[in-house]
Order: sequence, then structure tokens, then C-alpha cells
Amino acid sequence: MPARTKTVPAGGTATFPVTVPMPRAAGDTPFSLQFTSDAGTHLSLPVARRTLVPLDPARGHSTTFTARIKGGVGRGLGQLGGYYLDVPAGRRNLTVDLTAQDAGTELDYYLVSPQQQVLARDANRTVGKKSTPTKYASLTVDRPAAGRWTLIVAVPDAVSGKEFSQQVTGRVRLDAATAVTAPGLPDSASTVVKQGSKLKVTVRVANPGPANRSYFLDPRLAGSADVVLPSIDGKTTFPVNGPDAESSWVPTHTTAVHATVTADTPVEASLGSPLHWAEVLGTPGPDGSVTVTETADQLSAGGWWVSVSSPGPFTDSPAPKGTAKVTVTATTQPVDPAAQASTGAFWDHGGKHEPVAVAAGRTGTMTLTLAPTAAVGTVVHGILYVDTESAETSANGYGSEIIGIPYTYTVG
Repeated sequence: MPARTKTVPAGGTATFPVTVPMPRAAGDTPFSLQFTSDAGTHLSLPVARRTLVPLDPARGHSTTFTARIKGGVGRGLGQLGGYYLDVPAGRRNLTVDLTAQDAGTELDYYLVSPQQQVLARDANRTVGKKSTPTKYASLTVDRPAAGRWTLIVAVPDAVSGKEFSQQVTGRVRLDAATAVTAPGLPDSASTVVKQGSKLKVTVRVANPGPANRSYFLDPRLAGSADVVLPSIDGKTTFPVNGPDAESSWVPTHTTAVHATVTADTPVEASLGSPLHWAEVLGTPGPDGSVTVTETADQLSAGGWWVSVSSPGPFTDSPAPKGTAKVTVTATTQPVDPAAQASTGAFWDHGGKHEPVAVAAGRTGTMTLTLAPTAAVGTVVHGILYVDTESAETSANGYGSEIIGIPYTYTVG
């Protein structure tokens, strides 16, 4: 960019035409405009430049990009880098496969929706008690919303940027073929499943790689309902200004989380999640209760907390003690009570779940059992989601949603 000189009268302004060059490589690149006066003063104006990750809109085609992540000493995270992807409307899925240079360096990956909700996550480690490092990770979002998505690459530990720098190669695909089959899954109201009987459906999923993945089944009823979420700790009351916060397990396909707080002393409340990156403040009601709500087309799944404290300020006396009752409700797709997955109930925080580990290039098998107890004549509409578990632990291991397969039958 050529240097330009203009005379600016006292109290006046001047306009400088500027063309900012964009680099070819995806991600952020430093840039600044430098101003110098004849009086010897200097001004540096930073310019944020972020090049989009390239996407090929053709179905199943892929594009590649490289990212370089460095260490840092941030709180909770050593360092993270953000990369934008513009996803067109009407796509079946969005998949990002990632390969790191060094399997020994721990990296976490997140796909963030245009509404700033983390809808997929993974880490370059295998799932299970004997988790081992790997170069590979994969993220998938089923039916992604149109708009600007963000891929985040994070170093979870504090590491000096002078000592650590690693290149990550990414491959992005739209409408990638999903090799999931469920022959025998009923798809019509004309199909009758007898009340009290059991219909077993075998579900097979092929893992295209490059990462090894662990899969589980998540059968839901179609439509939304308000579901009261139990506290992860099993508690119903919490001390005001105490060290503990109410924590609830929010499943996927949740469009709203609503918390109501009542206490024996005036309080304020906030709602948040480890990957929401913003707390929502509550609104006091006329009866002394506090309500707080967060909404989105789909909220980040995993643990959400409600913090309760006294409003203050406090001068010569400490914050008052008290007890609060917290009720958390989610507007979500309810779990189908008549469907049992061989992989267990993932969203039952206290329950048992056992995902099926499938190596890259291999096929895994799971079973869904439909055992209806509803009244005869009831037409059941559900969606069988096939999801992955991840070694990234912010959502108790939830990773990605691969596909949702509708099912319908009539109770006979």
C-alpha cells in the first residue's frame, strides 16, 4: 500500500482511501495502518483481517485449509484460534476433519453456530478410560443453519507461545454421504407395533475416518415439550452466596433453558454454560422470585449452571446467608420412553451409557428396541439420532450429531 500525505487543518478531518489486502490462508493475520505527523507524533491503527475457510458448495466435494495454533497462558485455555465458514442454506450436513502434526499435543476443536452455540466438539484423543493421543479429530453438524459458522482450535493447557507452535490441516465437506442404515425401523403409521411387544432394529454406522469415533443412539419424540431437568448433584436447594451452583444436564435439540429461583432472602441469579461464553442475568419478579432464560434455535448441549447470590452492595457487614430453591426447565425434544438403545441413555447423567467404538474405515453395530406402552391406536412419531462421543469433556463427552432418522408407527 503506497504512503499518502494530506494536510489536516486544526480541528479538521481528512479521508484516506485504503485497500486492505486479504491473505490466502484462512484465519487471522496481523495488519495495521501507520500515521505519522510532521510534529513527530505516531499513531498505529490495528485492522482485524480474517480470511474465510474455503467451501466447495458441490455435494460431497471437499476443500482443505491449514491453521497454525500457538501456545498461550490464558485462564482455562492456553490459546485458541477462530476460523470462519459461510454455510449456504439447505445443506444436509457440515463435516470438518482435522489432522494435527503431532499426536502428543492435546488440542480441542469446536464448531460454533451463527447464534454462537457450540453444536459439535472433539479432541485429538480416543474415547474411554484408556484414552490415547491421536492426530485426528472430526466434527459434524446435521442440518446446519445457514450463516457464518466458527471453527475454534484450542490448546487446553497453558503453554508458552515461544515454545509451542503446530500446524493443523482441515478438510471441509458439505452434504457428505452418511453411511448409517437402520433396516426395519418403522416409517409409516400403517406399521403396527403391538403394545407390550418388543421390536428390535439393528443400526449400522460406517466410520469414513480419518478419526476413530465412538457412536451412540439417541431416540427422541418428535416435537418439543417443557421438561424439568434434575440437578446433576441431586440437590433441590442451594446456599445463597455459597460455593456451589445448581447444575443441570441440557440435551441436544433444546431451544430454551428457563430457571426459576426462590429464596428466603433477596437474590439475583445468572445462567451459564462452560461453552456458552456469556452469562445471562435473571429478572426479579413481583413475588421476590428471579427468572432467567436463554433461547436459540439450538442451544449448546451439556452442563448448564445457575448461580445465586445477594445483590449487594456490602459495606460494613458480610453478605447475608440464605437458602435458594432452583427449578430448571428445558424446551426440548423429549427422550422416547418406549425406545431403548443398546448404548444406554446418554442424557441420563446418572445412568449408564456405553458407546460403540468404530475404527476408521470400519462399521459398528447398535440396536434400538421399541417397546410401546402407550394406548392402543396411538401414533408415535420419533427421530433416532446417531451421535458421537468425544474425549473433549465440557459436555460429558458429547461430540457430534451424524444424522437423524425419523420413525413412525401405530401402537396395536
